[in-house]
Amino acid sequence: MASKERPQTPISISATSSSSEEESVTAVPYSSYPKEEVPAVAERRLSQNLPKIDPTVIHDLEDQARLAAGSLTRMTKYLMVRLAEMSEVTVQTSHVYAEAVQNASCSAEENIRLTYALMAKCEELNQKMKPVYEIQHQVEDIKQQLDILESAFK
Repeated sequence: MASKERPQTPISISATSSSSEEESVTAVPYSSYPKEEVPAVAERRLSQNLPKIDPTVIHDLEDQARLAAGSLTRMTKYLMVRLAEMSEVTVQTSHVYAEAVQNASCSAEENIRLTYALMAKCEELNQKMKPVYEIQHQVEDIKQQLDILESAFK
């Protein structure tokens, strides 16, 4: 079996005391200690520099973590509801838009059809008005002749 090698780099541990002084300890590499002494030496050095942990702090942290988790859960549910509402509004908007486009398309087609029908009626009316144009020309000729006669008798 291959033996597990321990890291050869020194470890630096810093702790801040209550007097705001920074104490720094540089650990000796693991390789310089016999295998059975490493955990004991490391534990002694760490316990000398680290302050004691207050058990109430851990309970307070757990309570705060529970509150944060509950708050996160509520926020996630709230966001899910809001996103679902937004999705529903988006779907409804898409349906309304599709209907509006369909109605606009139908209206445009109907207006084009009616425009062509109106143009056909106008053309038909124009054909039926030819006799009226002929009468107009006759009336204009009569008017000219009357003007000539009137100017001759003055």
